[in-house]
Amino acid sequence: MLDLPWNHDFALTRKYPVFVLDPILPDIGKIALSMTSFVDSLEFKHGKGTRFVLVPRDGVRVRIVEHEALLHVHFTNAYDDGDDVVVELPRLETDWEKLRLMTGMVNRTDLGIPEYPDSTLMQFRITKDGRIIENQVSDRSGEFPQFDWRRGTRRHRYTYFAGKGGPARLFNSVVKVDTETGATTSCDLGPSSVGEPLFVPRGRDAAEDDGWLLALNHQLDEDRSQLVVFDAKDLDRGPLATAWLEHHIPWGFHGTFNRRIATPEAPVPTPEQVL
Repeated sequence: MLDLPWNHDFALTRKYPVFVLDPILPDIGKIALSMTSFVDSLEFKHGKGTRFVLVPRDGVRVRIVEHEALLHVHFTNAYDDGDDVVVELPRLETDWEKLRLMTGMVNRTDLGIPEYPDSTLMQFRITKDGRIIENQVSDRSGEFPQFDWRRGTRRHRYTYFAGKGGPARLFNSVVKVDTETGATTSCDLGPSSVGEPLFVPRGRDAAEDDGWLLALNHQLDEDRSQLVVFDAKDLDRGPLATAWLEHHIPWGFHGTFNRRIATPEAPVPTPEQVL
């Protein structure tokens, strides 16, 4: 078996692309012979541990820091803090087989209802001398973390994600965590399955968290999907607006927002304006 971990996501700081490579390895023989699906060809090798890989943008030597085995899928954000690098991600509190089974349900109708794994929102600090310091940000379980994209590659304060709960243990709420104080607010959407909440600033110069959260939600008792809009500062209030579709949208992963779609005549922003 090749030492070629499967990787789904990565993060950026001003100095580094950051990869957190869990020991999830493909069985090349199974893939080559088309013996099974790609997900089912993956194996978790706990003894190999997780590697934090920092790839300097200036082309100097790559830094690799070994750590005990983790299981994760997505990042929130990453940033440089002096000579340290801080990475935030939801650490999944489950074993690989349960996650693999859940992932395999996406395009299947005969495997039952997926039970999303528990998770812990964590920050990992990679120090100059090669240590990794863990900090728990929140114990509220969820996935698909988001933040104010204007803070990309820089320290952010607020993290938004789809929260797990309810009798079906699906992602049925939108959650906000203040990473400085640990304060958590949320909105429970009832019998539903919600996707990642996207932050849209109120204006170009608006402060972090001053804007709206947009989320696509499948309302299970209606079997229809809806776009729900929240005031990011007042999530407890519930949706400010709801746009219903006449049908459901199949379970998906990621959304995006670009104000140029709404105003196509707007000029393409420069990298300085985006950051």
